Amino acid sequence: MKILQIAPQFPFPETDGGKTSIARITEYYTKLGHSVHLLCVCKQEPTPAQLEMAHAFTPHVTTVVADTYNSTKNMLLNLFSREPLYTWKLKRKHVLQQVLRVASEWQPDVVHADHTNTAPLAMHVKEQLGVPFGLRLHNVEWVIWQRYAETFAHWQPQHQYLQMQAKRLRAFETKAIATADMNFAITEQDKQRALELCPTASIEVVTAGVDLKAWQPVAGQKRVAQDLVLATTWDWVHNVHGVEWFVQKVLPLVAKEIPEVRLHLLGKNAPQSLRELNPELVKVHGFVDDIHTFLSRCGVYIAPLFVGSGIRFKILEAMAMELPVVATSVAAEGIGAIGANGLFVEDEAVNMAKNIINLIQQPHEASDSGKAARAYIEKHHTWHQNIERMAAAMERTRKS
Repeated sequence: MKILQIAPQFPFPETDGGKTSIARITEYYTKLGHSVHLLCVCKQEPTPAQLEMAHAFTPHVTTVVADTYNSTKNMLLNLFSREPLYTWKLKRKHVLQQVLRVASEWQPDVVHADHTNTAPLAMHVKEQLGVPFGLRLHNVEWVIWQRYAETFAHWQPQHQYLQMQAKRLRAFETKAIATADMNFAITEQDKQRALELCPTASIEVVTAGVDLKAWQPVAGQKRVAQDLVLATTWDWVHNVHGVEWFVQKVLPLVAKEIPEVRLHLLGKNAPQSLRELNPELVKVHGFVDDIHTFLSRCGVYIAPLFVGSGIRFKILEAMAMELPVVATSVAAEGIGAIGANGLFVEDEAVNMAKNIINLIQQPHEASDSGKAARAYIEKHHTWHQNIERMAAAMERTRKS
């Protein structure tokens, strides 16, 4: 089967969960014997070294440069459109032309649209060439924008703008889900949200995976129970807001019981505001070359998030590293694990602090929780089994 995989960014190097997902889908489609043409809409051209990373999985790679920033200019221009900013940024004339050119020349059997913002491109190919497409719903996007709008008072301009974008996204996603020949939701919750938009749509839950060989504890590395850790991408403002809440509301409660507790923040582009929150208790490391050793050394992974949808790849990777995870319900959404599986879900600051304190003070229980977390990932979140299901559904779509 020839698959044209359209992605909203170039996934190499794999510096965040979205890029990892795109890369693994490309990798495992090819491992399953399919021929993949990876077409990426990029903010800038990848370097030769980055292209070489992609060519390790497929010789067919096309990049199209487009201004997909959430800039003031783009937000103002988008006001004159009826389309949501999230999809409008990619639906540029030169991008549509390039996608159609590649599809016409390569003649794929199916198109894989990776993320909702690539759906207009796949819809264009289907309309012009009749090629069926599957839509990978990494999130139901309108829910994210709606949740973000609700963090502002109704009279604030931010609320009005985000509410407008959520409304536009809901209308677009309804159309896209209905047009797609197959939809792949990442969680059961997102499947139900998608069915609310389009009850007759074909939707299958295909969750996220983890490379179990890459994500496993470093042998012989001793854990420091009182070291908390979070690895994420700080370009997404909701991650910053979640950590701010944690440092202000939860961390002082833990420090009162365990003064030596430290929170280690990993990931590039961490804002200066995080470094100034509580420098005695919070250590901002930025990008680290050896994240596996770092995660093997820490005692508890935290995931405070109040805006989002889909699934948090970093939580799955932490669990695979045998780290017990304490997370808010939004952060843990889509992961079926419970406390017995090493994932502790709390939205209240006091209860979250109690869970963290217990894990620090009971290192043997924390170790057992970490082992249970990895066992859960091994059973439910491997890339091979999930992408195999997605490829099988695409094959059925092609033949129908």
